[in-house]
Amino acid sequence: MVDIHTHILFEVDDGAESREESLMMCQIAQENNIDAIITTSHFVDVRTAREYVSTRQDRIDSLKEEAARRFGVQLYPGAEVHITQSMLELEDFSPFTLNHSRYLLAEFPFRLDHPQIILDQVDQLFDRGVVPVLAHPERLIYLQKDYGLVNELNDMGALFQVTLSSLAGNFGREALWLSMAMVQANMVDCLASDAHRPVGHRGIDLLDQAVYIRPSLPDYLMHRMLVETPTQILNNQAISSRRVDPIFRR
Repeated sequence: MVDIHTHILFEVDDGAESREESLMMCQIAQENNIDAIITTSHFVDVRTAREYVSTRQDRIDSLKEEAARRFGVQLYPGAEVHITQSMLELEDFSPFTLNHSRYLLAEFPFRLDHPQIILDQVDQLFDRGVVPVLAHPERLIYLQKDYGLVNELNDMGALFQVTLSSLAGNFGREALWLSMAMVQANMVDCLASDAHRPVGHRGIDLLDQAVYIRPSLPDYLMHRMLVETPTQILNNQAISSRRVDPIFRR
């Protein structure tokens, strides 16, 4: 499996707190059949772009040999890019895309006074030559209230990364309802851990968390969201087409 959203790099953001914890996360990943991890520490301030890239590479270099040798886990560069108007003025997004691909893991604010702005900002990302992969859309308050916005984002060509533990109920019923509606409509492109710790509420133990999804999801669907599409993103390939139904809040 490929986990496209993790905070596994130590002492970068609110994720792993030490090199030992980063390696423990690699071990848990191996036990959960994850063999490729994109490191997506928070990138929130465009003024720190150069420092961010340098620190990220230092951390990856510190971990990658041991992660591969001991656990068979490969680490790749990325970022969880916090989208603001100043961030949209960044000259070059390529250092922050997922493994230097066309795909950008884009985090939007959890609350917006004017939610329609997300449509304009996604459009601007497309204009900049990247394909936005929305991080944990099921946890954004305004999308929980307005499923129509989710449909519009899908129609624009945005991709969706849902946190697997949302489907297990760990982020509340609104996140559960929206994530399940999106999955059942064939709208979710990737399930990821958004792991900040080895196990638990923000753990990287995807398979262990998946047993709590009710109703359980068919194997072919889990394979597409955990293996097929994340692998295509990792390798900068086009995403396989599929039929997607609109969703409605019930």
